[in-house]
Amino acid sequence: RRPFAARSVGECWRRWHTTLSRWFNDYVFTPLSLTWRGAGRGGAVAAGILTFLLSGLWHGAGWTFFLWGLAHGLAIGAETALLPLRQRLSRNLAGWYYTPLSVTLCFAFLTFTFVLFRAPSLASVGVMFARLGAGVDLSLLPQWAELYRSTALTLLAAVLLHSLPLRLSDWAERRLAAIPWWAQGLLLALVVLLVDQARTAQMQPFLYLQF
Repeated sequence: RRPFAARSVGECWRRWHTTLSRWFNDYVFTPLSLTWRGAGRGGAVAAGILTFLLSGLWHGAGWTFFLWGLAHGLAIGAETALLPLRQRLSRNLAGWYYTPLSVTLCFAFLTFTFVLFRAPSLASVGVMFARLGAGVDLSLLPQWAELYRSTALTLLAAVLLHSLPLRLSDWAERRLAAIPWWAQGLLLALVVLLVDQARTAQMQPFLYLQF
């Protein structure tokens, strides 16, 4: 449910992989937070950190996944501990300013921690971070868009769709379900064609098959 439009890491995980997130919430976080409820907000913070450490190890038994889970646990713990401050900021700052800033910071955090998630080893993490900005020349962007026009249009459409309110996508889903089956088939064929045009030369295996 559009996790990249989330204003916080906690909200992101309520939007992304919702079945797994609910499972960890129901069977790990909630029991731990109830056990440590005597510690107040500190107990909830500790429960969140441990929950995400376990979530990281669920993805893989390695230091990169451990640090990825720790980073997300610390982020959500900080959000919990700073909740009164965040609420004051959201009330005092104009909505047109606070929301884009929150979304941008959350997206940046997710992007950088994806390096930990994707890196094959701790040694390669530093190399990947060092090369993130190496060789970037924004003046070549128009040439890239011209050379890979279908990919650029697909990315642009994805960004625009991701930016729309959820109520619009829910409305579109209901409308799509109401049209004839043959029209749904034509739309699906068009989507498959666009995805095929945007794919890379070497197809990547489905991420979750390795866990």
